[in-house]
Amino acid sequence: MTVTTRATVDKRLFNQLVSTGPAIFRFPTDWLANFKLSSLGTQTSEETMLRKNDLPAKPDVQRAVDQMLKSDANFDRYENRSAHRKHLVRAVEIEFRETDMIVHAFSRNISAAGMGVVSLEQIETDALAVLKIASLEGEDTQILSECRWCKPFGPKWFLSGWQFIGLKKRQ
Repeated sequence: MTVTTRATVDKRLFNQLVSTGPAIFRFPTDWLANFKLSSLGTQTSEETMLRKNDLPAKPDVQRAVDQMLKSDANFDRYENRSAHRKHLVRAVEIEFRETDMIVHAFSRNISAAGMGVVSLEQIETDALAVLKIASLEGEDTQILSECRWCKPFGPKWFLSGWQFIGLKKRQ
């Protein structure tokens, strides 16, 4: 899919923004090179926002992707959950309550009741920890949680299911 935009900017305003405007309006030189001066004294550009990809998916790759998605859906079907989870991939730090150990992981899915977490470490069932979930904006979210189960998730990886207990109080 290709997304193309067309921008027309008054030449004086454009030059002022580029040279003295806030940093958000200072464009990289290679982007500015795409502008063409029209006969009306305005700047016009057609900038491709996403790389054009006209190649169709290869049938063998499409079958492999479809099989992975089907396998993932089957895996989710066998988990015993109290609420439907949505996919969410974020960096997660697991800070255990009984020890000073921190495990670095990433989330797989989430609901208001809990979260699936993928890590290189096997997690003890019933372990209590604060899950520090990376935020894309603002402060990370910290939730006191209990590990309800942990099982192998491919070679060298483990998937653990965490039940949320409550938000960690900010100090």
